[in-house]
Amino acid sequence: MNKSLIEKYEGRYKIRALINLIPHIGGALDLLLSEKGSKWREKRIELFLKQLDERLGQLEEKEIETEIINSEEFYDLMIQTLNSVIKTRHKEKIEFFSNILSNHIKKERKSEISSELMISILDSLTIDELHYFSELRQNDNDIILHNILQTKVIWNSYLKNIKKTGKVASNKNQLPQDSVFDFQMDIIWKMLSDKNLILIEEKNELGKLDYQYSNSSQSFSNQIDYNKIIKYKITDFGLEFLKWIEQ
Repeated sequence: MNKSLIEKYEGRYKIRALINLIPHIGGALDLLLSEKGSKWREKRIELFLKQLDERLGQLEEKEIETEIINSEEFYDLMIQTLNSVIKTRHKEKIEFFSNILSNHIKKERKSEISSELMISILDSLTIDELHYFSELRQNDNDIILHNILQTKVIWNSYLKNIKKTGKVASNKNQLPQDSVFDFQMDIIWKMLSDKNLILIEEKNELGKLDYQYSNSSQSFSNQIDYNKIIKYKITDFGLEFLKWIEQ
């Protein structure tokens, strides 16, 4: 391993101990850092090792499966992870890679899905896909939208705006910004669906949504037309993937 990189971990006993336990990993790191772009590679590997060290620091010795670390399987996983880390400049992805690796060596981690597959899936995801996936996660793994005026609309937000302002849009440019779903690119949702991380349900139907609002003198009620309902939901595999990258 590059001497300057080792020296940066003089006080990081967890990560130094881990690296020392993995057979031949130093030579593999030397090779990775000797290729073109080593400046950026070292920066990314350094960030990965720092985050991995922090994760390991949260574990007690009894929680770590030492036999796994000494195995050929873990050596392969470490090399696979490092090769993925050096290919991304995004800190979020690098943190997720460190989470997968630390989860792999925890004794209580039991899963039918391999760590190698999780690394491969994360490696294949663009940062845009991760942001879309994160948006779905932040909405309790389930988003329901209505296509109104050729725009994906969050109906509850739109209804709240109508009740507050009494304004109903006649074209998509008049829709309140907070009711327009920001993640509009269908290609990204399709890519997540192809990786079996989400389910997409689209129902083409003509329907009407009721609204009502009042001012100081009278009440108004009417309906708004929609022509499609779109539902996004995280799959069981997607939920398992989240456990590997987030916890």
